[in-house]
Amino acid sequence: YFHKDNFVTSFHTSYSLLDTSIFDDALKDLEDLTKKEEKKEKKEKSTTSDKGEEISPEKKRITKATAQNPSVRTSFKKMNRVAKLVRGVSYREAVAQLTFLDLKAGKLLLHLLNSARANAEKEYQLDPERLLISEILTGRGFGILKRVTRHARGRMGNKIRRRTFVKVTLEEIPLVEGEKKLGRYGRTNAALERERDKLATMVDQATKRAQAQP
Repeated sequence: YFHKDNFVTSFHTSYSLLDTSIFDDALKDLEDLTKKEEKKEKKEKSTTSDKGEEISPEKKRITKATAQNPSVRTSFKKMNRVAKLVRGVSYREAVAQLTFLDLKAGKLLLHLLNSARANAEKEYQLDPERLLISEILTGRGFGILKRVTRHARGRMGNKIRRRTFVKVTLEEIPLVEGEKKLGRYGRTNAALERERDKLATMVDQATKRAQAQP
């Protein structure tokens, strides 16, 4: 028959027979996990580094923006040939080079550069005048189109249209004293300032002429 005292005594004997080391190990693992999570939260909230130095808001600020397209309608060789021209160049100079480049790959890369610049301005509030193309990754894209080509004497052949993966990374470079130009090559800072002054004078003259007309 069932009795309360018999059930309690049997439970205690069965619990004593169990290996309590399993429960102790599980509790230790839980304590270690909680301690690690607390350390991570403290690091994220703290404004000091491991060495004790204060982290300025400029270091926390994100200075890179990316844009990518996994299936650009051009071959890898054609895109890489154009990407070599603008790697390590400022954004403004790259736009000027690709605008007058009469190649399909140049137009496609220009569209991707503009989307990366839009991401930099809207998401991270970066200055477009200080953006540098730090990286352009190219590789084989997703999806290969197979088409039919016609040969002589009624024969047929296969034509493969390949795609290319492209990823563009723009980085904001802080202004340094004595800097001549931004990037590997292109117009110097002095030349850009002269062009801006010319544009400003032309705008002023145009406004004065418009106001002088009756």
